[in-house]
Amino acid sequence: MTIFHLGASNCFAVKRWPIPRDWAQICSAELDIGLVQFSFDLLDPRTIEPALSQMISRITDATHDAGVAIHSTFTGLAAYSLDLLTHPNPEVRIDALDWHAEAVELTSRLEVSGTGGHMGALSCPDYKDNERQRYLETILVENV
Repeated sequence: MTIFHLGASNCFAVKRWPIPRDWAQICSAELDIGLVQFSFDLLDPRTIEPALSQMISRITDATHDAGVAIHSTFTGLAAYSLDLLTHPNPEVRIDALDWHAEAVELTSRLEVSGTGGHMGALSCPDYKDNERQRYLETILVENV
């Protein structure tokens, strides 16, 4: 028999409830959900110290207190707007790879075992050019 666990993305909290205690309480008390997928729209992986460590502590404290577990992390809605690892410009792809590496590190610091989300999008010219499309898809796979 398959067991299913109901969870929710906390992207509903972006801009509305940026304080971890608020969204954790909503998940626990109002939605009766114990599993959350954490959106990097609520904490950018490139946040500088000490703010990053402070937010990680607030997130882990809030989820623990509310009885909510972070199941996984994901890139969020802001990243979905970008070409990222398939950007036409190689320097921008390098920057996107760094962002994803920081996202994996933040996932680890939240003591979460998995992350996912948007990795890249092809520009219209790159999509229409089969050779260029294959090239960028190869780069994407190698980087991932």
